[in-house]
Amino acid sequence: MLEQLDVTDDERETLEGDREAVTALAERLADTPTPAGPTPRDLGTTSTFVPLTQLMSTVSAKAPGQHGRRDTDRKSPGYQE
Repeated sequence: MLEQLDVTDDERETLEGDREAVTALAERLADTPTPAGPTPRDLGTTSTFVPLTQLMSTVSAKAPGQHGRRDTDRKSPGYQE
């Protein structure tokens, strides 16, 4: 399933760019308010680069049919209805 997202020119250039492009966009957006109001700088975020390969190694493979299931959907051990 494909979804069309509207992105700004800066965001498009970043998607087509490299790590430096991502870093530059993050710095430009550091003082842009989030939907909740505070900026990333207000929230105390730091500039950190996490390679996707590092993220992928922390995600376990899911069984077929389990893609939509969230951890919050699982019952805790000892749960009784």
